[in-house]
Amino acid sequence: MATEAEVLETILGKVNDVFADVRALLDSERAQMSDEGQAKANELTAAIDAFDAEIGDADGSDTPEPEPQP
Repeated sequence: MATEAEVLETILGKVNDVFADVRALLDSERAQMSDEGQAKANELTAAIDAFDAEIGDADGSDTPEPEPQP
């Protein structure tokens, strides 16, 4: 049976995948959008960024590994 942390890590990974997919789709379609569409895309991106900031770096993926010291 998976631990609580493992379940939450799986959910976090899926949320991050959704964020990445939405951002990629917005980036690929942005050039073809009207000014109104681009404004809505910006709102969507801002909402994703706010939610991402709320979650924080729960899995440590946003924090680079420290350089090994000689």
